[in-house]
Amino acid sequence: ARPIEQSPIRQVLCQPLSYPSQPDYDRNSVSFLSASEKRGKWIVKTEQRNPDPIGIEPPPRPSYSEFEYHLVNGDGKWRLKSHLFVDEEGKWECL
Repeated sequence: ARPIEQSPIRQVLCQPLSYPSQPDYDRNSVSFLSASEKRGKWIVKTEQRNPDPIGIEPPPRPSYSEFEYHLVNGDGKWRLKSHLFVDEEGKWECL
């Protein structure tokens, strides 16, 4: 199985609204990039297509935001330890 299929990310409910997400978050706009397990902790990397700006013609090329989800297992349940927005300047904790 691929690492993303082995990861517990689908067992965790992630908050859908975080910087720079829009309130019209769409789960279908998210793509899984990678998943890795190290000492019982998972890091899952995703990419989300940002909504097209309104009123700009022609629409610009699609833009994407990257995120990391850090998951830990405690008491037999997977929990989201950290949700990070990733850009060229670093990693930022989401709200």
